[in-house]
Amino acid sequence: MRGTRIQIECLPDDVLLSIFRYLDGKQLEEVANVCQRWRKISFDTTLWRAAEFINWKEGKILRWLEQRTGSRLKEVDLYKSTVSPRLLATIASACPKIEKLLLKHSYLCLRELFFEIKTYKALKILDIRDLRGHTCYIDHFLKYVPNVELFAFDNSIARYWKPKIFTKMPKLRVLECSGCFDIQNEDMLILAESCSKLESVAMNGCYKVDGLYLPLLLQNCPQLKTLSLAKTRITNASLRECLWSRNQITEINFSDCPISSWGLREVLRDLPDVKYLSLKDSERNLTIDEILLGYIAEFRSLRALNIDTSFAEEVSETLVCRVLCECQFITFLNIGNGIKSIKRLKVLLKNLPLLKSFSITHTQRYHGVHDYIGIHDSIGVENVLNTLTKNCHELEVLGLCEFPDEQKRRKRNAFCRLFKNGNIFKKLYLCLCSREVIIMALDARLLAKRDKLEIVQPGMITPSPRVYLPPQRMSFDALVYGVGIADHYSRRKFELW
Repeated sequence: MRGTRIQIECLPDDVLLSIFRYLDGKQLEEVANVCQRWRKISFDTTLWRAAEFINWKEGKILRWLEQRTGSRLKEVDLYKSTVSPRLLATIASACPKIEKLLLKHSYLCLRELFFEIKTYKALKILDIRDLRGHTCYIDHFLKYVPNVELFAFDNSIARYWKPKIFTKMPKLRVLECSGCFDIQNEDMLILAESCSKLESVAMNGCYKVDGLYLPLLLQNCPQLKTLSLAKTRITNASLRECLWSRNQITEINFSDCPISSWGLREVLRDLPDVKYLSLKDSERNLTIDEILLGYIAEFRSLRALNIDTSFAEEVSETLVCRVLCECQFITFLNIGNGIKSIKRLKVLLKNLPLLKSFSITHTQRYHGVHDYIGIHDSIGVENVLNTLTKNCHELEVLGLCEFPDEQKRRKRNAFCRLFKNGNIFKKLYLCLCSREVIIMALDARLLAKRDKLEIVQPGMITPSPRVYLPPQRMSFDALVYGVGIADHYSRRKFELW
């Protein structure tokens, strides 16, 4: 009848259950406190496919698992929680369908000297980075994850790491072990012999790896698409021995490696197409010449490019500009000091309409002059910001390196105009810039009323290779933690090209 109202208490259980399916874990916890009937419905096993135990104690997690049957649970996140062998054994037995287990930043306590864990038969994703406490039993735990496909670890378990663990993971597709200093050539050898289904390998910072078995890895893993070996000791000889034409590698990161343009030619010459290319070199061992620029110009699908390194004397900024204008789909670009005049910069940015992240390094030096009045074609802060505001309407991230400008109102206003650019702009990196540049950026954020806009000063001498470029599409972080622009656990998402 018209005018009659149906009270929510009159709805049957199956209707409430259908409504509760649209709620996340935190909301279900709040709903369970309404009444006993709602509590019973909110504990239904069909609702709990994923559980986040962020900063929980072991006892609280065990009680939670006892209250809710974990037979349908597929994802468990134990970020900053207390984890023991007993808890891992309980999860294995109570959650037989679990596919994703995240132990990042967990504290491992060892209360039992001897323990047995059921095999995680359905587990496909495992993250054990940044562990604390008694990491000694992780070696024993890894024997019970034979079907894992995406695996991430770091130096926190290096003391107990054994390369033979790779022999227990024949289905491994994505490996992330960046920052693990004990990874050696032997690990790459066993990886190549045991994991033929590899599609992505990231060994950034594994300085003991010199690429001796890199040719074998490429030969045995024909499905490899992503290769990230930044800050390793790979040599020109190892690159030359690889048969790059047999692989479909589209994402490469050789940042800060002791290779030259001669070795890199062997790589870029035989690859049909590249979408992600990072060649940042802080020590300037790598020199970009005309031949390398010619290979880069052929990559029509290039989306992310980092060439923050030195350029050969015969390479003019006109050539650099013309080559990059051929790659119109670039969304992430770190040009370094490849462009030295605002005229060429304007031409470049007009031809990159999809640009979302841009970084540039200032190299010109004027004796005692840091205010560019009268120097209309110089790469100064004001000129760069005005050019970006006019041409790059999708820009979200900007990196400025080594800009020595003095504080002026018109420059602060240039920052203001960029920050107000449709409220799309989200993050500004200032690396080794003058104090006045930082003050102008902070004042402009206040005037633009963009309190949530991030202004970051990368630490130490140089920023990390990932400051200006996102992780590759096939990297562990991109596949597991999704798409976004914030850092991992500020919202646990990344900007992905």
